[in-house]
Amino acid sequence: MHNADLCDTLGNLVHRATNLAKKYCGGVVPSLTLVGGLPINLEALKTLVREKLSRYELENIAHGIMAVIRDVNKYLTEAEPWKVSERSEHTRDEVR
Repeated sequence: MHNADLCDTLGNLVHRATNLAKKYCGGVVPSLTLVGGLPINLEALKTLVREKLSRYELENIAHGIMAVIRDVNKYLTEAEPWKVSERSEHTRDEVR
């Protein structure tokens, strides 16, 4: 299970993020203000990690982090930012 989560879920997110940054942002991760913020509640994740860490519940921390990674993957699947960027490129070309 852990290998599947790391390879499939985390690996997929890293691959997507790397490719998006490379293709649309010159290989640089854009600031949060540029991309409209995070699709997750980072403060809630920090709170969960602190609470679970104080009780040495490392497996629960891992599950919480993987849930956030799944949420980000789901957001990317639904938002399809690569299509938004392609549409804006076509619009810019039409304006010229």
